[in-house]
Amino acid sequence: MAMDMIRRSKPVLPLPLDEEGELYQGHVLVLPSEGMQDPLYELEQKEMAAKYIEQTVDVLCLLPPCQRRVMICSLKDQIDDVLTLTKAFKKFGINIEDISWPSKKKEMQNLGASLSIARKKLRSLKRWYELVE
Repeated sequence: MAMDMIRRSKPVLPLPLDEEGELYQGHVLVLPSEGMQDPLYELEQKEMAAKYIEQTVDVLCLLPPCQRRVMICSLKDQIDDVLTLTKAFKKFGINIEDISWPSKKKEMQNLGASLSIARKKLRSLKRWYELVE
């Protein structure tokens, strides 16, 4: 359970610093975040993320159904842009909107066991995929 909590934790934003690198003591009006950088850089980041998602989906479709399901559930938890993920899977005729973690504890444990196997298999498939391209 502790490992699951660590895996699900989201990184926090950095603390605001002043010009001298010290912790800012005043009232912070705005923190640097998404949408506040160079628009070209932001667009490139989104395009690269979409490309990586599509490559991942290509490889995920090679997994057995149970392992594919657990990886889809995991990706839906981790990826902020679920719409891009959904579109990538629809190209393969897979509707991920209906796929979610099971509510029963036993089924959840079974899927959890499949997750590590799926990740290992995904790594090897990714290497194979890169060699083929």
